[in-house]
Amino acid sequence: MKKLMLALCAVAVLFTACEDDDNNKTENSVKLAKTEETVKAEASEVKVDATSEADWWIDGVSVKIGEDEAEYVENTAKADTIEGDWFRAIRQEDGKALVLQTIPNNGDERKLAVAVTSSEDAAPVEFVLTQEAKVEEIQEK
Repeated sequence: MKKLMLALCAVAVLFTACEDDDNNKTENSVKLAKTEETVKAEASEVKVDATSEADWWIDGVSVKIGEDEAEYVENTAKADTIEGDWFRAIRQEDGKALVLQTIPNNGDERKLAVAVTSSEDAAPVEFVLTQEAKVEEIQEK
């Protein structure tokens, strides 16, 4: 009987040790005033108000130009700024704002999804900026 009780206890310990890791996830406390915006092809700057119960950082960005596949660039360290060939994403005002800057777009429509987070265990919050394609001007003869 003692062996049976010992075996049952061992099985119970094994099942509780294999519990799903979702219970260990923390909630992302970052809240953005808006989650998307579209700007013209000219150079632009967009400021998004942000609130958070904890310090937050830019986790990474996803870039999609025209029909090309989206490319994700992850920050390897907690960072306030991430930039690429045509954009810059900046955490400003001690975390009270996310600012996105773009240079003029001379090609296809492009999208920038900026992921921000306040915890390494939480799913990031995204802001998507779409920059319209350059419109070719028709010259009259």
